Amino acid sequence: MSRRRPRILVRGGGLAGITAAKLLRDRGADVRIIAGPRRPGRIVAIPIETLRLAADLFGVDVAALQIGPMVARRRVDWIAGGVDAVPQVALVCNATDFSAILARPLRDA
Repeated sequence: MSRRRPRILVRGGGLAGITAAKLLRDRGADVRIIAGPRRPGRIVAIPIETLRLAADLFGVDVAALQIGPMVARRRVDWIAGGVDAVPQVALVCNATDFSAILARPLRDA
């Protein structure tokens, strides 16, 4: 008797939704993603460690994910009036564009 593959619907095409879909698909599920409307202009800073992890998880070259400038220091407002410099290398890019690059391997599979 063959087992049916579980069918899962993931709501959201952002970084979390695409990552969840990838992990579920890797475990044998039939996954569909329903993304909401694109929201251009949402800028994120992705630490280099997270960038390397995403590249490894999705099987893409780190260079393919570097779609914006790399910054060595950035200011973070942890709490009101508590601005601090973070000495961590990070990619600064549009979150929608970054998610689209990660979604390519899922679309192609």
